[in-house]
Amino acid sequence: MKTIHLVLACGLLGGPACAQSSIDGGPERMLPVSKTPANTSEANTRMPFAPPLPTPTVGEDSTPTRYLQNARAAIATGRTGEAQEALERAQTRALDRGVDMRRTEEPSSNPLVLDISRARAALGAGDKQAALREIDAALALVR
Repeated sequence: MKTIHLVLACGLLGGPACAQSSIDGGPERMLPVSKTPANTSEANTRMPFAPPLPTPTVGEDSTPTRYLQNARAAIATGRTGEAQEALERAQTRALDRGVDMRRTEEPSSNPLVLDISRARAALGAGDKQAALREIDAALALVR
């Protein structure tokens, strides 16, 4: 019952209460971990927040290559929630770059970032084969 109240409070009170508590392992630690992709597009967004996804097996601070390899292995073994998290982390690492302050609003045209975006979209649409193809294309760029 306590968990339900906490989740409802986060939903009603919005970001500040939840953001603060996430620093100390707050309410999201109480939510069940999602084993499938969630909130990847308007078609599969049912709540204003996505449930936590499993942490990729390569760890917290890895390279885009290792996250992509982890995503590929996770898809191959049916762990699509972990694959989504690994793809998001790979894309975040690929976006780490220096950008002129006047160009920060421009989307990246980096082919690696674009391949990962397509892999995430395919995974969110339930097309595992397309996601694997896009991951392979991304891996070819970083090898």
